[in-house]
Amino acid sequence: VATAYFLVHVTSTAKAEIEKVLGTI
Repeated sequence: VATAYFLVHVTSTAKAEIEKVLGTI
């Protein structure tokens, strides 16, 4: 369960970072 939560957290963080980078283009 902890691993699944961690995976979701990492995915959400990565998605936010990607959107932030794309927003600067």
